[in-house]
Amino acid sequence: MKKLLLILLVISLIGCGANTNQTGIFIDPSTENKIVLIHYNCGNNREISVSFTSINQKNSLQNTVIVNSQGSKPIILAAKQVTSGFLYTNGKYTFTGKGNDVQWTIGRMMPMKCTIVNHISNQKY
Repeated sequence: MKKLLLILLVISLIGCGANTNQTGIFIDPSTENKIVLIHYNCGNNREISVSFTSINQKNSLQNTVIVNSQGSKPIILAAKQVTSGFLYTNGKYTFTGKGNDVQWTIGRMMPMKCTIVNHISNQKY
């Protein structure tokens, strides 16, 4: 139940833009972890906002991303172990890449190459 409440809190903070400062970095008050928000353009005028954060699951932090796409509900993806780069997926949706080279995949569709539109600094405040 606590996990669900935390997820809802994070989603509401992202959706409303509450608790932000000039850098656009969000603070999750229950874990004091930063949420770094990056906007991507994935072609055909499809923009996604990706929030990198951690969610406390069974007393350990699980790296996750929350993807907001135009006209869609937020999608929460869990990190998967990879040798290089990053991979977040829930089976249907996949966000993967290395550095600034990222791809967004929905189901069996061809992966969409995404480029950074607005990179929010990861500085502490």
